[in-house]
Amino acid sequence: MPGSEPLGRQQIFRDLLIEEDEFSRCVSLVDDPVFWVRVRKPTKGEWRVTDLNPGAASVLETGLALRALLENAPRPPSMLICDVLPDWREDAVPALGMERRLTATREILAVALGIPGDDLKTELREVAGRLNLRVAVPAPHMLH
Repeated sequence: MPGSEPLGRQQIFRDLLIEEDEFSRCVSLVDDPVFWVRVRKPTKGEWRVTDLNPGAASVLETGLALRALLENAPRPPSMLICDVLPDWREDAVPALGMERRLTATREILAVALGIPGDDLKTELREVAGRLNLRVAVPAPHMLH
């Protein structure tokens, strides 16, 4: 990560690398330069997923990578996925691209949290020209 020294680096399945510094945990895929998931460490009980770029990875692989980032941490009551449809994505313009991205994001979160996607309560908001997705984790699912 630019500008910070990693606290630790760990390799998990399929050449997936986890890096951690004092502010965040990130995962990258050696064979896919687009794959990148970054989670800021929680503040005020909320995890912020600042980057959720699956590249060529499947929903399952991306969800498991996010799960690895959240491992051994208390499950938050909510998560914020920042800039859910970044400008640089090729599917950023069509409405169908947005629907696909939201569906994939919900499925990734369901895998990461190990709960049914239908149990996730989501709210999409525009903030400073970017779309953020807030996900509430229902109380029965807050324990690992």
